[in-house]
Amino acid sequence: MVNISHEAAIKYCEWITKVYNASNDKKKTYHKVRFRLPTEPEWMLAAHGGFNAPYPFGNYSPRNDKGCFLGNYDVSNEAPSKDCPTGNGSMAEDGGFFPVKADSYYPNDFGLYNVSGNVAEMIIEPGVSKGGSWYEPVKKGTIAEKSTYTKPTPYIGFRVFMEVIVHNSN
Repeated sequence: MVNISHEAAIKYCEWITKVYNASNDKKKTYHKVRFRLPTEPEWMLAAHGGFNAPYPFGNYSPRNDKGCFLGNYDVSNEAPSKDCPTGNGSMAEDGGFFPVKADSYYPNDFGLYNVSGNVAEMIIEPGVSKGGSWYEPVKKGTIAEKSTYTKPTPYIGFRVFMEVIVHNSN
């Protein structure tokens, strides 16, 4: 979800927490949880995916061995690769002009998709996003980099983290 304010993302987390906790579904894994935006350290831990590299796919480069981009960024100022399927030097060389389907790129080793690129992600700190987006240059897609924003945009969204309050007693 993009074009949403930080306040609306918080309200969504509150709403989905109430819905989950009120459910009597016997298949629920946890009895009581809290959905929320992550802190910056939590987001960075999840983004690293078990590696200590600048990008969530364990690389020190945003490209694979063929030179193809591993995330959806604004690559209009990047050198094209003749070995990539869309290697025509266009902004879409990375696979998309705008946000793409969540599984358009490989996940990190924690199974998280698009932690770098596609849509920058809000964290609990208002006005701060992480991970870069399709609208931003590749260097904004590193795990350490953060951006600021003041209003909803088509290139900033959010990832919900679930905090387990009470496990089921099965």
